[in-house]
Amino acid sequence: MAQVSSLESLQNAINESKAKHVWLDPERGLAFGNYPKIGFRYDFGDERLRPLECDAPIVDKKEVVNLILQAPRITTPYEIETKEKIYRVGSAKEALRIGLDIIEEIAPGTMAQLSEEKGRTRRPVAKIREDLFDKKTLIKHSERLKCGFWYGTNNKAQECINTLARAAQLAELGAQEFSVRKSDWTDKR
Repeated sequence: MAQVSSLESLQNAINESKAKHVWLDPERGLAFGNYPKIGFRYDFGDERLRPLECDAPIVDKKEVVNLILQAPRITTPYEIETKEKIYRVGSAKEALRIGLDIIEEIAPGTMAQLSEEKGRTRRPVAKIREDLFDKKTLIKHSERLKCGFWYGTNNKAQECINTLARAAQLAELGAQEFSVRKSDWTDKR
């Protein structure tokens, strides 16, 4: 059965992705990114972009860094996987904080690029705290990253994952170099 989407929704997704290329991937469907690196796929059912999560299995040789107990509040565990390590964190907010610093470490200058983008009322990151939100009263909902940029802490889980996917796309990191996924690892000790 064919999957159908409105042309307007598809056009909005193309504009939102800010990708250089769009192509039909045989396994993932309509793909957005810097070919051949897929950053997003288009979900026809929801008529929106979905960040591509890594399909690669976890390799036992990678060092596992357990940061779950550093989270002020443990909600849903996530894993951030790089070429060398797997970081286990206790929430999407922690994944955002740690992931943004990892991306900046791998590809310096990515946060500066990301800070130039702006949604309706805020930026994903900002060099100056006051530039993060349109409403200055919201700056209390921000923290400083190790790399010196500020990020908003009042994000939904999917917003955190989308921000990380966009940062990875700007850094031109493929799924083998940086990926984020919900973890099925539930032992929080």
